[in-house]
Amino acid sequence: MRYPVEEKDFRAFALEAPWSTGLGLDAYLVGGEGDLNQIMDEEFQGTYRWWNNAEYRDLLRWRRSYNVKHPHDPVRFVGDDGGFAGAELYDRVSAYAATARPGLTPQLAELDRGLRRRQGLRLPSPAALAPFPGIAPRIARRGIETSGRLGRHRWVIERTMSWLAGCRRLHRRYERKPEHFLAFTAIATSLIHYRRLTG
Repeated sequence: MRYPVEEKDFRAFALEAPWSTGLGLDAYLVGGEGDLNQIMDEEFQGTYRWWNNAEYRDLLRWRRSYNVKHPHDPVRFVGDDGGFAGAELYDRVSAYAATARPGLTPQLAELDRGLRRRQGLRLPSPAALAPFPGIAPRIARRGIETSGRLGRHRWVIERTMSWLAGCRRLHRRYERKPEHFLAFTAIATSLIHYRRLTG
């Protein structure tokens, strides 16, 4: 990995990692911001966990030392996976909204509280994800409740699937690669969320 930097003048390193992870690691590589171990432990979780290892940390430390010696020609870091948003992205959106749309700040803070991650990857409860207050998801228990009562409740999963089915690109699966389909799903959920916030 040193050869392309030292001999071939490569100055950008892209990794299949969240975009917000790239921001945090780029700030560390260029300006020494933050603690590398903490960034790695917070950002590389779940399906990205395999990047959180000693060899990869050594590589990033070497890139940081290179940038210290070459401050006017640094090696940058880019996270090119748009399918997941880490904590850094929530911070930037919240900071922008506080300036551009301060009235949305309390609502964004409430939404972020159930979705953002800082200490470990924890899935929020279904109630925390429900956009309508006072409506809790229910699951019919086998042998206790019949399917005939399902219509009396609002089902978060069914409603969400209906919203997604309304997105033309997802109505029929055109993509052959699952990561492409996941990317369009992420775009669709972002648009749905935006419409819910803006009315």
